Amino acid sequence: MIELLLAIGITSILLLSLVSFTQHILDAQTKQRTIREVAEQGDMIMDKVYRAIYNAEFVGTPTGGSSEPVLKLGYADPSKSPTAIYMSGGIIIIEEGSSGPIPLHNERIQGNIQFTDVTHNDSWSTIDIQLTLGYNSSSNRYQYQYKEQWHGTAVIRNYVR
Repeated sequence: MIELLLAIGITSILLLSLVSFTQHILDAQTKQRTIREVAEQGDMIMDKVYRAIYNAEFVGTPTGGSSEPVLKLGYADPSKSPTAIYMSGGIIIIEEGSSGPIPLHNERIQGNIQFTDVTHNDSWSTIDIQLTLGYNSSSNRYQYQYKEQWHGTAVIRNYVR
């Protein structure tokens, strides 16, 4: 009888350890998925902004060293001009020409973006970009708490003065 109770006790401890270990693995996978989603969408947004600035003919705003949450660009192609990149309700939006607003990320991600004109004297238009994205979850669990920042500078290719 004692051998049976000892076997049940040892089996229970092993099963409890296995369940706990499995829970830790699932938590780590959830956290990694959260980090990956924020990072992938941030990289995609920065790439889209870099290409938009690089291919623009001119920068409408910001100008003169100012810093704004809206970037307005002009293009030779009327279907793309003007292009605006801005934030609305935590979602970063792009509007090209007469097309409507297109979100650059999904609703699970909340963001903030800031553009600063860092052009020196009479040189190429240069824009500094600061982007912050975080996972938007109503849960307070640590697996869903993640925020990342990007910082970069882009120069227009088509210099027109």
